[in-house]
Amino acid sequence: MDKSSKRELKRKQRYTYGYRLRGFKGASQDTIGKRATQLYLLAKRGDLEVIKQNIVENKLFSLKSGEDADLFEFVYILGGKIERTTDKRVLQEGDFLVVHGLGGEVYFRTLTPVSFLYVTNSPVFYDQKQAIGRLDHLLRTVEEWVLNFGDICLE
Repeated sequence: MDKSSKRELKRKQRYTYGYRLRGFKGASQDTIGKRATQLYLLAKRGDLEVIKQNIVENKLFSLKSGEDADLFEFVYILGGKIERTTDKRVLQEGDFLVVHGLGGEVYFRTLTPVSFLYVTNSPVFYDQKQAIGRLDHLLRTVEEWVLNFGDICLE
């Protein structure tokens, strides 16, 4: 079988059942990382995003629903434990949250290192990536300034 025939056969096999397989363990389309948290964009199609997030132990994070009535956010805890700060309710592996109509922010604290799957139809990944990039740039700017001029302020 020549190369073009093999290519055509593979193409037909991929689309025979109306879907295309993509991704594997440890892979992501994009990544954001800080010391306390890492976000992995696993899949994106239109406004729909599937994100895996890891957060270290003893960190606060919040969830809030937007004004959009069509907003959908789903959080599934893959591992670890979190505690809602208002009533000390503990959620752990296998528990999930559907974020809709919260009427403000809800705060959680990680009791152990936690990993969760976040699905939303309101794209947030690249907004978070830009915000973290701006903060990292500001931190580097301040560090450079302190290295260059810090001794002037200390005299």
